[in-house]
Amino acid sequence: MTILDYYSNKEVTFRFNGKSLSFFLSQSLFSSFDIDEGTKLLLKTLSKNSTVKPGSSILDMGCGTGVLGLSLKKSVPDCTVTLQDRDALASYFTQLNAEKNGISDIEIHTSLAFTCPSDKKYDLIVSNLPAKAGIPVLKHMMGELLFHLAGNGTGVVVVVSPLQEQLERILDGIPAAVSFREDTKDYSVFHFTKANEAELLPKTETDPIIPYIRRTDSYTIDTCTYPLTTVFGLSGFDTPPYDAVLITSALTRRKPEGNIFIWNPGQGHRAALLVSNPETAIKTLTLSSRDVLQCEISAYNIKGLKPSITIQTEYCPAPLSALWKKQKDNKSYAWMMFSLSEPVEKKMIPAILSETEKVLLPEGFLVFTGKSAHLSLLSKEHPNYTVVFSRKYRGFRILLLQKRG
Repeated sequence: MTILDYYSNKEVTFRFNGKSLSFFLSQSLFSSFDIDEGTKLLLKTLSKNSTVKPGSSILDMGCGTGVLGLSLKKSVPDCTVTLQDRDALASYFTQLNAEKNGISDIEIHTSLAFTCPSDKKYDLIVSNLPAKAGIPVLKHMMGELLFHLAGNGTGVVVVVSPLQEQLERILDGIPAAVSFREDTKDYSVFHFTKANEAELLPKTETDPIIPYIRRTDSYTIDTCTYPLTTVFGLSGFDTPPYDAVLITSALTRRKPEGNIFIWNPGQGHRAALLVSNPETAIKTLTLSSRDVLQCEISAYNIKGLKPSITIQTEYCPAPLSALWKKQKDNKSYAWMMFSLSEPVEKKMIPAILSETEKVLLPEGFLVFTGKSAHLSLLSKEHPNYTVVFSRKYRGFRILLLQKRG
């Protein structure tokens, strides 16, 4: 099976400016059963105002499955389009949808907004702004958006109605000149350009993780206390997640050492528990996730806790694709830890077990955490592994397996 087989739940057709397109959608990405109404409204206002010109440079920020950027490219082929999302699964679907619609001359980046490329200017930047990003993050995004507009460039964004007043205040403060606006019951679209005084607007931050930071706190699980900086847009900022509590129990049985791999590191609680334990002897720590923000904040925290550890970050659309990459790169690990956060990942468990065997060292350890229902397949026999530890806690479960030599 391919990643598409696991994650795609629907294929829909869409028409924009007389051009027909088709899109794979995913239950694991925004707008999983149809093209979002906010996206449709944004495109309608672009068509109404003839905003897209041949030769324009366009950025689709937070592209999801690529509907905005690909629709504009299909409508006006003689423009350059860059699509960006912090979710590697979104980038994967955008690439598939580009191929499906015969579109090849585009750039797709998996990154935090405006970090890759960091200094390019665009004639048009479009975005269906994330409703749950947090107001400080939205302020940062809008400031960066204005900075990255070419001299006469236009920004076009859509927000859900509850964010309408907040966005008005943000636009007033960056400064931007709103040239067009359209409101419906559920959405608001804003077209804006740089006000005169914004011509020399500086970038808001040099370190891309800084605008996302929520706070720094001390966290305690059993006898382990560690400091952690948390960000907007991820869970686990107020209390340690339940799977981190379970990992603390597992660490009393075995002490990680050598090369460690973590899938879905979150805010960094699990990695912090590993490096805070004085008995662990970690050589390298690989942080892997669909979500760039997970990897970046976890790496930020571990560098602060233990600068001597070599940290690698990588963005993959699924745990299986991360394992395939390890095989291709001929990497091996003493410990591999998988936090499975989605129901769709439950279907992958047999394949993950099989593929992990190819990169896990003999007598190495494999750790699964997640909701008990998601890990139900792990209650079966594991012929190539020995169960070292298993525990349930508040609807979550951990299973620690050791590969037989």
